Amino acid sequence: MTNIMTKIPITIQFHHSLHIGSTTHNREDIDIPIIKKPSPKYGKKTPYIPANAIKGHMRNLAFNILHHLFQDQETQKIQQKSSHMDDMNDVATHPFVSLFGAPNIPGKLRFTDANVKNLNKEHVRIKTGINIDRTLQITKPQALFNYEIADIGKMEFEIETIFLNEKEKALLFGLLNAMKNSTLGGKGTIGAGCIIDVDIKNQDFKKQAKQCLEKVLKQKESK
Repeated sequence: MTNIMTKIPITIQFHHSLHIGSTTHNREDIDIPIIKKPSPKYGKKTPYIPANAIKGHMRNLAFNILHHLFQDQETQKIQQKSSHMDDMNDVATHPFVSLFGAPNIPGKLRFTDANVKNLNKEHVRIKTGINIDRTLQITKPQALFNYEIADIGKMEFEIETIFLNEKEKALLFGLLNAMKNSTLGGKGTIGAGCIIDVDIKNQDFKKQAKQCLEKVLKQKESK
């Protein structure tokens, strides 16, 4: 039986640090902890990026690069709608909608959590921040706070896809390239979460999707 599911392992490399916030913690010395989960591989809790956070980040990026890839009425309709993408039935076949889904429309992408690739040292540290009123340009009352940050280098996750057409492959490949130099998680103002490299491990998909992207861009230039 032919395997209709394509798995695409991805490795992302951060410039230096990452902060994905957690809403629950019991340490009084940390105001803003990072999210962690037990890791059988390392025998302790390690930072990770939830699958829904990766999907949300990639979906936002995809929405922002649509006009670079497609110039048609469906793309214009999508860009005119709100960021929540309500009522997408009239553009259900557009690559953006078919990949990420919409209310009552299942998407073709499935994401796993991103986990630490290598753990060679204690990688979580505590930093001190200052709350600033951006309007008045002054510090807020009780401005000092402590937050956790992770120096994790590389993390790995996987995307599962099913029956992608040429435009869907082109958008996904363009999106993975657009992740470079984007910022994932909180504390982006201090450089945390800056992605400097995205490595696509599935070489067959990489080759096919690159060709699809080149074809889409060529068609756009010829219009």
